[in-house]
Amino acid sequence: MYTSNIELKYKLYCTIQVYKSKKSVKMKYTSLRVREDRKIELEKAAIEISYSLGKQIKWTDVANYMFKECLKETIKEMKSKT
Repeated sequence: MYTSNIELKYKLYCTIQVYKSKKSVKMKYTSLRVREDRKIELEKAAIEISYSLGKQIKWTDVANYMFKECLKETIKEMKSKT
């Protein structure tokens, strides 16, 4: 338990500062070149998913999902081929 109001206010202040510092950290982005035929495939997949879910999904959402979900499997496959 806090012995004074000052300690409680300080703890709250510190908590808010930590939250603000985490919130202000922005993700950096870079670009990735995608051939047009692959982009079209991703766009078709995004349209199909959007229709199924009833909300708009962008082709970049599909690409980022694939990147996140398939990366470990891809690493294993590529290592085994060499």
